[in-house]
Amino acid sequence: MLKVYSDFNCPFCFAQSQRIRQLALQQKIQWCFIEHAHNLNSTISSQSDLQNLSNEFDLVRQRAPEILVNKPEFCVNTRLAILSYISISLSHPQLCMNYLTAIYQAYWQLGKDISDKVVLRRILQGLGVDEFDFNSKAESIQNQWQQEWLKGGFDERIPVMSSAKDRLLLGLQHIDNIDNFVTNSKGLKVEAGVDCSFRQKRVIAVFSQRQEVCREILNAQAFELHYYSRLSEMPNFCLGNRPDIILVDFAMDKQNNFNIMEFLKNTTDISFEETPFMYLLQADAAKQQQSMAYALGAVDTICETDCTTLTNIKLERRILDSRKFSQLSRNSIIDSLTGVYNRRQLESVLENYWRSSCRQKIPLSIIMVDIDYFKQYNDFYGHLEGDNCLILIAQILQNCVQRTSDIVARFGGEEFVVVLPDTPMQQAEDIALTMRAEIELADIKQPNRDAPKCVTASFGVGYLYPHPDYSPDQLLDLADKAMYRSKNRGRNCVTCEVMPQPKYLNLIIK
Repeated sequence: MLKVYSDFNCPFCFAQSQRIRQLALQQKIQWCFIEHAHNLNSTISSQSDLQNLSNEFDLVRQRAPEILVNKPEFCVNTRLAILSYISISLSHPQLCMNYLTAIYQAYWQLGKDISDKVVLRRILQGLGVDEFDFNSKAESIQNQWQQEWLKGGFDERIPVMSSAKDRLLLGLQHIDNIDNFVTNSKGLKVEAGVDCSFRQKRVIAVFSQRQEVCREILNAQAFELHYYSRLSEMPNFCLGNRPDIILVDFAMDKQNNFNIMEFLKNTTDISFEETPFMYLLQADAAKQQQSMAYALGAVDTICETDCTTLTNIKLERRILDSRKFSQLSRNSIIDSLTGVYNRRQLESVLENYWRSSCRQKIPLSIIMVDIDYFKQYNDFYGHLEGDNCLILIAQILQNCVQRTSDIVARFGGEEFVVVLPDTPMQQAEDIALTMRAEIELADIKQPNRDAPKCVTASFGVGYLYPHPDYSPDQLLDLADKAMYRSKNRGRNCVTCEVMPQPKYLNLIIK
């Protein structure tokens, strides 16, 4: 069977899929979806990413003028879409082609964020599938496709069409070429098809004073390499371009008393806590250095005498593992629906802020938020619209906090909590009032309630100077009671509560 290696966020792949659909050849093809640009993200897109997107969109319009395509306003990560497609192909094989087409059209014609579970769930419901779950085999299948693509001699280009007879068609092709290739016709006229330029290189930070040695074993074509001979050079670069992995010359680290990684992980404003690092070992001391390298926390090692192929395989494997771990780590602290912190992370952050506030004797404020009459909204519009409402409210709350230290978390159901360290009560109340006004201003229609005919929320502000005699749960309870006072006052308002200090303290609450 013919294989097509493709990605949902590639405009050339979309155009190719549309041409295959026009020819009614979908059933003759095995679709293998790969991630050709792991770092693309619908919420964080660099100017270069957006420029690449714009350039490729213009090329598609020139090469495939007959295909309706609209330029999205953002770059999108496709891992969830790929895993969901594989899962549907296993559970509902009769629907997988329709689902494939709908995902492509959602991004390239409707401008939807296909990294959002709500969007994917809605597409599935349109096809008559109510559940949204990943098959246990999906990830292993996707990994297999990824490896086939990486090792298939395609130079990481997409789209790719390949046959069992080692015939290849690279890049976006004319519709006649696609037809001739699939039907194995002699009329095939091979042309240089345009392909996606989002071949993002893996970024590696190299700490070494022997850069000539590194250049011999590191493939500059496969990786984006940044060399440093001094610790002070790296943090400024990483503010805008965090590396996938850090490669440290063992000899250089030894000269620094093995403090390079410790220094980086404690660098102000930048956290490399989850960035893996590897050691570059010297040939004459590799065995002795290797055991110490692992003891120091390295995920792997390479030796200066290793061949480039072995070095690249190790780096690719560790970077892939790192990205998977990073995604799992993010999933463990982020609410999957709204994108703000989940309750588990809220409890962890609040505990840390509590201890810090106790030590520094500074105030801590939190805001409890509850959407008014949310059950009525769900009953009237349905749960999908209810999910969209929660997402929008979370975005409004997030936009109303200014400092990186301020966090927004989903507490449960339609409740959110905002944590404001070192914030006086008046300032916390002002933030809550702004949030209340912004939610009402969003004018999310709710016609089945008394005035106002839009979604509103009730707010409770809890404020205190943390002290060992109290606990974070008591602060949450204080804000919760304040929020219920807002409910009793008629909703859509803000109520503040102050926790009195123990009598033996002379702290003055301002």
